[in-house]
Amino acid sequence: MSLPSHFLPSLTPIPPSLTLLSPLQELEHIFSPDTIIIDLRLSTEEGGFNAKHETDADADAGGTDDFETAFARGWVERLLGVGMKVIARGEAGEDWEDWEQVVQRAAGLLSAFAGHCAAGPTTRTFLLPAPPLSASLPFDLPFPLPTPPPTRPPSSLSPYPIPSSPTFAFLPISLTIRDATLLASSTGFRTWGSSHVLSRHLSLSPSYFFLPLKEELKVLELGSGTGLVGLAAAAVLSRNDAKARVTMTDIDEDALENLRGNLERNEEVMRGVQVQVEKLDWESFLPGGADNIKETTRYDLILGADLIYEPSHSLLIHATVSSLLRFPLPSDSDSTRPAFHLVLPLRRTHVVEHEGFDSLFREGGEGRTVDCEGKKWRLRTKERKDEVGRDGFG
Repeated sequence: MSLPSHFLPSLTPIPPSLTLLSPLQELEHIFSPDTIIIDLRLSTEEGGFNAKHETDADADAGGTDDFETAFARGWVERLLGVGMKVIARGEAGEDWEDWEQVVQRAAGLLSAFAGHCAAGPTTRTFLLPAPPLSASLPFDLPFPLPTPPPTRPPSSLSPYPIPSSPTFAFLPISLTIRDATLLASSTGFRTWGSSHVLSRHLSLSPSYFFLPLKEELKVLELGSGTGLVGLAAAAVLSRNDAKARVTMTDIDEDALENLRGNLERNEEVMRGVQVQVEKLDWESFLPGGADNIKETTRYDLILGADLIYEPSHSLLIHATVSSLLRFPLPSDSDSTRPAFHLVLPLRRTHVVEHEGFDSLFREGGEGRTVDCEGKKWRLRTKERKDEVGRDGFG
C-alpha cells in the first residue's frame, strides 16, 4: 500500500495543478471509496455488526495508521488553502478549471476526514445473513426438499436443503442504501446502528418475527429513515415466498423521497412482496389529532429502530402503535399474536426518554390503557433483551 507520507508532493513551491490531481485521486481511493460494504452476517463478538468489509481501497484505509491519516489531512488542508488563494488572486491563468477541480476534490476529502456527519451522500451495500430455509418456517419453501437416493442413507443428508435451483436461496441478502448528509435537516437521512441490529435478527430468525398467517401478512415500519429495516423485512419475506405487504413510513418529505429511491434500488430482492412508502405523522393518533383517524389499516407486525429522541416520543409511539397494531383474536397463539418489535440504543444521554417508554410499555404490569372500538386495550412488554452493538452510523 502506498503511504500518503511517501507519495504526496511538497506544496512549496506551488506545483502545477495537473500534478496534484493524481495524488488527490490516490487519497480518494484510500479515504473516500465509492463503494462501501457493511457486512452484518457476523455478530459484534465475531467481528461483524457494523464492521466495514469494504472495497480493496477501504481495506487499505483500514491499514493507514494515525500518523498517515493526520499527515494526509494536513496536506489536504494546506492544498485547499493554496488552491483558493491561487484562484482568488487570478494566478490560475489557463489552468483555472484544473485548480477549481483541485479545490473541490480537496474539500470533499476534508468532509470524508470529518466523518459521516459532514460527509456528503454515500451509497452503501449491506450484507445480511441468508435466512434459514427449513420445514419449520411458517412459509412454503420456494423449492421441494431433496429426496435421498436409495443408495444413500437418510442420516447422511445435510440438515439444510440443497436445491439445484434457485441457488440464490443460500446467498446473503444484499441491500443498497443511500444515506444523505445529516445536515439535510432530518435524522431520517442516516442508517443508524439500531437498524443494523434489527435487520440482522429479521434475517436470522424469520419464524420468530413473521406470523404464520394464512392470509396476507401486513407489516409496518415506523420512522423508516433510509429503510434498511423495512427493506430487510421485505427481502426475507420474498426469500420465503410469503404473501405479505410491507409499509415503510416517515414524516420528513425529503427523507421520504430518499426512502423511495432506496426502495427502487432494491426492487429485485423483494419480488412477490408488496412494498410501499407512506407519510405518517404520529401526532395524528393523539386525542383530537386529525379527527383521531377513524379508519386505519391495522398491521400484524410493527417494527421500529432508534425512534426515541425526545421525552414526548414515547407517548406518540404508544398512541400510534395502539391505533395501528391489529387486535389479538381469541384464536391467536403465541406465534400468531400481533407484535411490536423495537430496538433502542441505551444512551446515557436519553435516560428520561427510556424511562418514559418503560412506564408506557410495562413488562407484565399495568401499562397505559387505551379505549378503542368499545373495548379497553393495553400494550405491554412481553420480552426484553439487551445486546451489545455499535451505536451511530456503523
